Amino acid sequence: MNICIFTDCYLPVKNGVVTSIVQTEKVLRSKGHNVIIITAGVPGFKYADNVFAFRSVPVINKILIRHAFINMSKVVSILKENRIDIIHIHTEFAAGIAGKKAARILKLPALYTAHTLYSHYKHYVLLEWIKSEYFIKRLYKRFMKDMNLIIAPSVKMKNYLENIDGNKKFIVLNNCIDEEYLRRTIRENDIKLLLKKYHIIDADRLVIFIGRISGEKKIFELSGKVYDVIKDLDNVKFIAIGGGVQLRKYRRSVKNKRDKIIAAGYLEWKDAVSLLSRSSVFVTISDSEVNPMTVLESVHCGIPVICKNDGSAENMIVNNENGFLIDDDSEFKEKLAMLLSDNELHAKMASSHVKKTMLSGDSIDELIKLYRSAVPEKY
Repeated sequence: MNICIFTDCYLPVKNGVVTSIVQTEKVLRSKGHNVIIITAGVPGFKYADNVFAFRSVPVINKILIRHAFINMSKVVSILKENRIDIIHIHTEFAAGIAGKKAARILKLPALYTAHTLYSHYKHYVLLEWIKSEYFIKRLYKRFMKDMNLIIAPSVKMKNYLENIDGNKKFIVLNNCIDEEYLRRTIRENDIKLLLKKYHIIDADRLVIFIGRISGEKKIFELSGKVYDVIKDLDNVKFIAIGGGVQLRKYRRSVKNKRDKIIAAGYLEWKDAVSLLSRSSVFVTISDSEVNPMTVLESVHCGIPVICKNDGSAENMIVNNENGFLIDDDSEFKEKLAMLLSDNELHAKMASSHVKKTMLSGDSIDELIKLYRSAVPEKY
């Protein structure tokens, strides 16, 4: 099939949405499909030949959000030249609006994946009226209009969207990952160099968080809870990987705990997943997650996970099987202490054979079926 993805958020930006889109693109192309990308370009970055990046300006520097100035006549020409069968939109803003217009002009089916719960990101926006729940829900409702199909990456997002417009049809389809690429990326020599860089010895067990160091991720609360559990345990350290608006403040807050807490800052994806593969437990207490790629990567690496029981990881983590789903932050310390003190429990969770329904093959195959169902006359 010939597929066009519209997204405002793409390389060189690093976040879960970009990782999901890049991984989906890789697996689709490996299965013989032609994929092109329409996105907001970042000056100076060299894009692949299948990426059409339009001039853009930064809107929210803190999380690298950009507004693209998209020439619709050029977009239509690009889609015609590439004989696009279907449009898949991953954004509600400039590129997403262009995708909707292109679908209408060329009479192409359009799918829409809703990735973000914007109500958790209000603190990045200055204009009060944009922060209102009314505006956010209206944004979603208007964008869902005329879509052939709406994809929610998790039960959590599906429930949220159904509360906005219960008349729409929603499909829950987890993010996908290129399993083979992940496996090739993790190299023993790279892991050894990273352990040496952060003064981690072979005997050390790692509790790990990967994500933005910012308010919506609740990193200060998470770090405090982890420290309470590990402060008196030998050879256990917490490593927080990620950049963000609160990184400097966070590093200052853990300055006197450096024997137990490593504030690594931003790392390239290959280094982050290499350290993840060496870790004992992945942890997060963020309420802002929709379908976190970091949890998916942890599942792939056989790392037990502790995260919120809010529907964001429902098809990835089976409670008490390959991790713990906590209903309240107060449960966190108890569950982490259990995993770090009970070697038999940890080994059981790390080797869990829970079916990973969101892994690359299953998720992508389901996505391809959805694409084909939207253009049955061709496929």
